[in-house]
Amino acid sequence: MFGWAGTVALAFFLIPVTRHSVLLAALGWSPIHALRIHVVTGWFAWWNIALHGLLFVVDWFVFNDSVVDAIGPPAPCWQWRNPSEAFDDDDEYVWWENCGYQFFNFTGIFAGLSFLILAATSINWFRRRNYRLFYILHVTFGTATLIASCFHWPGITTVIMPSLVYYLASTSPTLIQALASYRRGGHKIVKLLHLGPNGGHCVEVHVQVDPMTDAVLSREPCSYVKLCVPGISVVWHPFTVFKHPSDSLSVRFLFRPVGPFTKKLATALEATPRPVTILDGLYSVGNYAVDALHHDYVLVVAGGGAVTPFLSLIPNLLGRLQEAQQVGNAPKTSTIVLHWVCREVGLIEYILHNYLQPMIVQAQKVKDVAFEIHVHRTGSKEEDKSLVATGDDTEELQDASENTEELQDISENVSSSESSGTSGNNDVMNAQNKGFAMELARMMPGRYGQVWRNIPLFLALTFLIWIGQWIYFHFDVIKNEQQLYNIVEGAWISSVTWIFVSIAISIVIEGVVLNFRSHWPAPEPEQYYIGCARDEEDRIDKVPVVKPSSTNDMMYHEHTGRPDPSMLLDEARRQATAPGLFLCGPVAMTEALKKEARNEDSWCLTRFVVYEELFEM
Repeated sequence: MFGWAGTVALAFFLIPVTRHSVLLAALGWSPIHALRIHVVTGWFAWWNIALHGLLFVVDWFVFNDSVVDAIGPPAPCWQWRNPSEAFDDDDEYVWWENCGYQFFNFTGIFAGLSFLILAATSINWFRRRNYRLFYILHVTFGTATLIASCFHWPGITTVIMPSLVYYLASTSPTLIQALASYRRGGHKIVKLLHLGPNGGHCVEVHVQVDPMTDAVLSREPCSYVKLCVPGISVVWHPFTVFKHPSDSLSVRFLFRPVGPFTKKLATALEATPRPVTILDGLYSVGNYAVDALHHDYVLVVAGGGAVTPFLSLIPNLLGRLQEAQQVGNAPKTSTIVLHWVCREVGLIEYILHNYLQPMIVQAQKVKDVAFEIHVHRTGSKEEDKSLVATGDDTEELQDASENTEELQDISENVSSSESSGTSGNNDVMNAQNKGFAMELARMMPGRYGQVWRNIPLFLALTFLIWIGQWIYFHFDVIKNEQQLYNIVEGAWISSVTWIFVSIAISIVIEGVVLNFRSHWPAPEPEQYYIGCARDEEDRIDKVPVVKPSSTNDMMYHEHTGRPDPSMLLDEARRQATAPGLFLCGPVAMTEALKKEARNEDSWCLTRFVVYEELFEM
């Protein structure tokens, strides 16, 4: 019973971690939240398989004269030939008595030990402190567990194979596209901004994108990419991406170099030439801009660098409200409040100057919608309050949006600060690397705004899945399952064949796209763009930058110290009938707010609808 329960859980093991999963998109699940399914099924499988193995250990001690003989197959069992030839007997029971039972136990122990290491290195304490080691061990022992489990009992392949086929069919094209991107020089970084010690040593990276990627990010503002820098590590790391309202040529991500990878990344990006950088995306965590329209009061709370998802979400939401009002609709949302808790003065001033000020300017054009920004400074008063990046970034982006050629040629020039050999907090470093604009993943669900444009890639995915299933059933793994050589032959040949076939087909798909896409018309960006006013006079990038000293006091407020969770919800309690709470930040902060929000729930009514973007995975 326990073995069957663990096996059924393994059937769902790979689906949540499949890249650009069509199933997750169809169910409306974000990849990050689907990881919880992976975690839950993994631990469920572990405890059931552990109990399954423990009961067999008891059986060995009770019903066998020697435990070693029960788990150690003798020498004739390791020969690669028909079992009947090994024992000069055609009776399958003779083989099972002399080899099969021992192999059954031996592979079970191997699978159990691999699963034990997998589980031990997956605990939060280990994963947060040794992510690269966790990733390597997870892939290594996860694969070993699945292979050993299939040899332990061949019937497991029937349960696992559909998940494996689906995983490879969706993931192989993405990895081949990443390999092709690496061979072509990676994705182009057009700007790098260092915020220095007052900004927590944060680094903001601007990556050039094609119009389609920009349009999809405008449609689904809360998205992230997976970043790989092979010169540092082959492990993929997730980063939330956002955009400036006046820049349609690049996406950005902000990070604080605290771990081994981010420290190496910050150093490598400053080097010349820069290492090849590959981005895979976009991955959507849900269309929060659409969700927010269902609430009359939108409360956004962010901590530190976790404000980045909302730097795109709030302008997108304001644009949707403005657009709805222009066509005569009366949106439900009447209040938007952002609470940002941050200790780095430099980071606050930089985000305020370049992102929050344009929000205020945009909000002033949206009628009958109250908009407030509350910044809670938690750092000491003695900290230096000088701006870390004093360059007028917004004005630079205005120029870039009006002159595409200038931004495209930016990689050919070295900034004056670099050429003069100066360094410091005020350096704004332009990229000096090869590469090309980031493109969306080939197998990304809903890649195109029009359904018919998604049909070719959908057919390619369907073809991959059916080929994988045919290979499995063709070799018929379970046939003659008592014979070891048939088990080995069927499991290995079907799995290895499918891996090579999926890679080969993915290479063909990538080659066709790269060589023949110039022969079919590219879709217009307007087919994807949703959320901002299309009237040129209303575009944010035409509005002059407002300095922090002249901030509208009715919209912008500063506070000192950490806010009380109950205080953050007070106004929503009094005014809102259907409040929405959007969170991103450290676990301690988000858990405290969720607990406070749950206190408002009644037996049959949820008062605050909580939307959380995970900041710590």
